[in-house]
Amino acid sequence: MKSNFPLFLALIIFGIINSCSKSPACWGDDVNKGIIEKYYNTHDFPMCIETYVNENEFIILKSSVELLGITDSNCYNLPEAGYSSYPPDIDFNEYTLLGFWTTGQCETKFIREVLKNETDKIYTYKIIVNECGTCKSLRYDANLVLVTKIPDDFMVDFILEDSD
Repeated sequence: MKSNFPLFLALIIFGIINSCSKSPACWGDDVNKGIIEKYYNTHDFPMCIETYVNENEFIILKSSVELLGITDSNCYNLPEAGYSSYPPDIDFNEYTLLGFWTTGQCETKFIREVLKNETDKIYTYKIIVNECGTCKSLRYDANLVLVTKIPDDFMVDFILEDSD
């Protein structure tokens, strides 16, 4: 009679590797690289910022007027769900706020990087999404980051990569 032990062992190892939070690729916190000065959790802002980035895929805010245009009195907010009633103080004379909507399944780690190319006058905001496990939970993030003030004659490219 043939032993099924190797098959059972292979199934157990497969289950461990593909279960949520067991893969080393998703261990630890999200990573911010390049010229990112600060990362904001979406709950640091009123809920309408998260909704805006979700609907528009990205955001480039260079002034408090632009920010207030999104968080005005018509902003639907859920402070009871942990969202701030007011946006954080941002010195738009010094910084630009970028946001880039991304999602991932199960245990997800976002690697955010913003680079500046002076020659081509382009900022590149790249996010690598590491997804681990086979569960059905969804993680999403507006990936709100502060960078040094982006000059008006520069463009911003948004690049999304899945790690495979």
